[in-house]
Amino acid sequence: MSPLQAPVDAPIHLLAGYAQFYPHGTPEFMLHVPGRALWVAGSRRTDRTYRVASLERAARTAFDYQGARCRRTLLRRPLPAWARYASGMLLRLAAQDLECSGFQIAVVGDEGADARYIYALGAAFGVAYCECAGVTVSEERLMDDLEHVRRTYVRD
Repeated sequence: MSPLQAPVDAPIHLLAGYAQFYPHGTPEFMLHVPGRALWVAGSRRTDRTYRVASLERAARTAFDYQGARCRRTLLRRPLPAWARYASGMLLRLAAQDLECSGFQIAVVGDEGADARYIYALGAAFGVAYCECAGVTVSEERLMDDLEHVRRTYVRD
């Protein structure tokens, strides 16, 4: 088992990855995603933007509410396919009147590199969003929200 796959080492790897993607910031929170082999570290923002970094993909993207609706990044480029569940979760949770002024997160875990991982990124986004909104989230609620996102936003 590699260090990335070991649950004990994942938070350490996550902190290193967070520093790589956001060198001028320190995470305010580090959370385990319920029901997933996934961790998320992040900090709040006040500019209503959402920045997501995937350590497994060695990539990051940023979007706001309007960008998520149009499937575009802040740079007006098409939203990467790996970030679609995350942007869909923004729309879903905002529609539930949960207030979150933005955040930047880094995600690490052992969910594979396929559609399962992309789905799990949506769960990580949801956990971070709920943390910033001051709401406790359960695995069941995450799955319900992700299923809604899959049907109405991702449509795979």
